[in-house]
Amino acid sequence: MGFRLRIIDAHVHLDRVPGEDLERMAMCGVEGCVIPTPHVVLGVLEPEDLCDIIRRLLDFEVPRGRHFGIEAFVAVSVPFYGVVKADQCLRKITKYLENERVVAIGEIGMDAGSEEEERLFRAHLRMAKDYDKPVIIHTPVPGDPRKVEVTKKIIEIAKQEGFDLRNAVLDHTGFESLDMCLNSGAMVGLSVCYDKLTPQDAAEIVKKYDGERLIINSEFGFGKGGYFSVPRVVLEMRKKNIDPKTIERIVFTNPKTLFRLQI
Repeated sequence: MGFRLRIIDAHVHLDRVPGEDLERMAMCGVEGCVIPTPHVVLGVLEPEDLCDIIRRLLDFEVPRGRHFGIEAFVAVSVPFYGVVKADQCLRKITKYLENERVVAIGEIGMDAGSEEEERLFRAHLRMAKDYDKPVIIHTPVPGDPRKVEVTKKIIEIAKQEGFDLRNAVLDHTGFESLDMCLNSGAMVGLSVCYDKLTPQDAAEIVKKYDGERLIINSEFGFGKGGYFSVPRVVLEMRKKNIDPKTIERIVFTNPKTLFRLQI
């Protein structure tokens, strides 16, 4: 029986991806993707500037993805670096949460574990509960000396807020935080790009665990050759004789289920 590759890239910054690379993504089997609002923006943005970013994702990037054969969906949030008047920004973005293409809140989370990051993170979790949206949670990159400490704090805050982590993906998980994230009950995002995991790293993790709560993503937009990230992991998993049903669950079924995607 042949192997049909179906992929949903659950974290990709499509606004940073050239058209020719979108075509390559589609050729590699990417049928759908989720575009998060970046957690860092350049400059200091006012609330209406943030709305402009979200409108671009919805009004331009979603149709652009469809043009290349990729069904794109959006996650909205207030970046935790680069905006002013965060409370006003939070109120502004609620108007997008009824849009059928807005499937999640994200990316939210923390890098340094600061008080301001925590305050905004808690506000996002409350919004997600109010609007019944899953969340994409950014954690520090693998190798960051704060990785374990801040990830632990993120999980503790979610529990304090009464947020069901089964409705979350803890993204950018590395070897040092893997067991902690799996034990939290959340989906665990393995980001395959230049500063996080290699395809071999991700396949090794899948080989060790059953893949029930793993998701592979490219975070493409940061680093060269990102359009091949998830397909390369699929190839590495096949080399390791991982069951095709497990591969499909990780790169297609899990993100589809978490984000309730109509695809």
